[in-house]
Amino acid sequence: MSASNSSSISEPHPLSIAKSQRLRKWKQQLLFNVESPDGTSGTKVTGFVDGGSDVSMISKKIAKKAGLEIIPLKPEARPDLEGLEGRLLCQPIGFVYAKIRQADLSLDTTALAFYVVDVKKIQILLGSEFGQEYGIESKIYEAVENEIDPVDWDRDRPTCHNVCVLFDARSKGRQRKEEEQTQQQRKQHSEQVLLAIEAMKTQRNLQASQSAMGSYGGSASFPSTISSLSASSAYSNFTGSSASTAPSSCDATQTGTVNTGQKS
Repeated sequence: MSASNSSSISEPHPLSIAKSQRLRKWKQQLLFNVESPDGTSGTKVTGFVDGGSDVSMISKKIAKKAGLEIIPLKPEARPDLEGLEGRLLCQPIGFVYAKIRQADLSLDTTALAFYVVDVKKIQILLGSEFGQEYGIESKIYEAVENEIDPVDWDRDRPTCHNVCVLFDARSKGRQRKEEEQTQQQRKQHSEQVLLAIEAMKTQRNLQASQSAMGSYGGSASFPSTISSLSASSAYSNFTGSSASTAPSSCDATQTGTVNTGQKS
């Protein structure tokens, strides 16, 4: 590779630098109005737009400043947030509901849930749901491509190159566990179906044998009773219904009698 080609590849084009700076304005320096669900309180903060984050967060300080009610998380509902650099040192302590408005993005949301974390670096982080539900990511990249700067942004807020990309590791583990449970349930379901089918086959075979051996009278009734009860039990386990609701092909048909010791 020639020196000229190497130089042209390694040195960024001035336009790409301008785009990068403009992108940081849109994604790290925009000013957002954070309001309570009823609109009676709120504050203006600098937001961090991270379309790769599965969750949205707000700092404890900003939540209090905006007059938002912090709802504690139950132990079983507590997430385990991780990012590109590993587990988040400061895990959520609760969550709030807040409405978000931003003029440059034409953003005006309903009350959305945010995890509350006790951090200072980020005032509010807008995750992937804002890109999916409100299309802010596409609006931002369209503005950058058209060389449009935001109007309502924090000029004093320093930008950084950090990308949060947060996800709930505990949710991933729970998802795997649920998938395993689903597979186990399907396996048990298949086994119950096979048992019910085999029980019905056995019952039909015994009923056919009983008809062919009618000369034995009552002596053939006891095996038929056992077979019928087994078929009904298998069907009940499979469907969750009682034997009396089984289809006629699974009905317990007793042609003989069983001595109960009671006098007629």
